[in-house]
Amino acid sequence: MAMKSRNLAYHLKESILNLARNGWMTIASVGAVTVTLLMLGVFIVFGANTSYFTNQIEQSAEIRVHVDVTATPENEAVLQSELEKIPEIDSVDFSSKDEELEMHKESLGLDQSEELYQQYKASNPLHDVFVVKLKDPQQTETVVPQIEKLDYVDDINYGEDYVGKMFEFTKWVQIIGSVLIIALALVAVFLIVNTIRVTILSRKREIEIMRLVGATNAFIRWPFFLEGIWLGLLGSIIPITTISITYIYVDRHEVLNRMGLGLFKTIPPDPFILYVALSIVVIGTVIGVIASLLSIRKHIKI
Repeated sequence: MAMKSRNLAYHLKESILNLARNGWMTIASVGAVTVTLLMLGVFIVFGANTSYFTNQIEQSAEIRVHVDVTATPENEAVLQSELEKIPEIDSVDFSSKDEELEMHKESLGLDQSEELYQQYKASNPLHDVFVVKLKDPQQTETVVPQIEKLDYVDDINYGEDYVGKMFEFTKWVQIIGSVLIIALALVAVFLIVNTIRVTILSRKREIEIMRLVGATNAFIRWPFFLEGIWLGLLGSIIPITTISITYIYVDRHEVLNRMGLGLFKTIPPDPFILYVALSIVVIGTVIGVIASLLSIRKHIKI
């Protein structure tokens, strides 16, 4: 155990010294990983919040079925019964035209004048409405045609177009983000490979001597393997710090509300930021490990 501890301490020391010896190559490698992880972190945060917001909209989605003005209470009862028979529908609630007027009072500009409100109410042009909730909001486009075929349905309003655009936007953000991240990750791997390569070449004679005195393959490889991990970890520091501070600031100071984007609800920072930070560390380490393994395999032929 003591021998293993001494070996580990030696490998850690050598990996750190290697980073220091390579100077600008180390800085370039860390910089590449930093940019990659910063971009990745931003896309993780943006993508997760976009999906969160889209899901909220989806869960609150409803189909508003406007009843024909010629329908009698009996006709409306039959229509409600027909709606409730549709398997995909979870609930059907009735909203009278007077309730609709109250709900839209401000948007119709009637809240400032009681006289105007009473005049409008006397000849209320609005429709009775059935508010339909689905078991799965994704089935809206399947259910709407079924509702349209029912008697005494005058019009149907639903937010599927908005949700659809949001899904389309999210999809493209993920595609573009993935392409950028892959490209940046490849650049980071390339730079780390070359950083470790420089170290290997500069220590070529030392490595040959280590072989002659009986050093095992693992003993020779470990410092370079750890070097890749160090580069990945160092590259994750700035992204984690920047994203965490910015996200918490935006949440606590209600920045989105000030920008007029209060409708866009974000994921609470705790524990979301912790998951983002762990993801960045893991991805940074994986990038470093892949680069070190590629470099060792290519430049140390044992």
